[in-house]
Amino acid sequence: LQVLFVPLQKLQALLELLLIQLYRELQARQPLRPENTPAQKSNLDCVGRALVFLKENLYTPIRMEDVCRHVGLSASQLQKNFTARMGHTVMGFLAELRIEEAKFLIRQQEYTFTEIAEKLCFCSVHHFSRRFKQFTELTPSEYARSLDALMNGVERGDGAPYFTP
Repeated sequence: LQVLFVPLQKLQALLELLLIQLYRELQARQPLRPENTPAQKSNLDCVGRALVFLKENLYTPIRMEDVCRHVGLSASQLQKNFTARMGHTVMGFLAELRIEEAKFLIRQQEYTFTEIAEKLCFCSVHHFSRRFKQFTELTPSEYARSLDALMNGVERGDGAPYFTP
C-alpha cells in the first residue's frame, strides 16, 4: 500500500488552476440574463459593459470615473448595480481580475515580478506583492515556487520529496 502525501500548498495550486479554467469556460458560455423591465435591463447592460471594459483594460490605468464614463452611469448607481450583480465593488473586481492575470503571467515564466507589476498598473512591485498576498495568501515568489514544486517534484524545505511512495 502506497501513501501519497500532498502538501496543502500544492493541492491548493492544483485546485486553483482547475477553478480558474472552469471559471473562464463558464464565463465564456454564460450570456447576460435579461430582466423584466427596460430599466433593469439597461442597468444590467451597463454592468456587462463595465465588465467588458475592465477585462479589456487590465493593462491600462483605470479609475472609477473612466468606467462610469464608459457605461454612462453615476459612480453610485454603477457601484450599486455592479455590487448587486457581481458581489464585488467595481475596483475590487478589477483588482481581482489583475491578480488572476498576474497568476497567469507568473505561470508563463516570461516576466519578472517587477515587469508584471508594471504591466498590470500596480504602483510598485511591493504594492503588487501585498495585493497578491491579500488575494492568494501567498507572495508572488511563494506562488511561483509552489508551481515549480507542483510541476517538477521539487523537495520540501525539510529535504523530503513532496510525493512519497
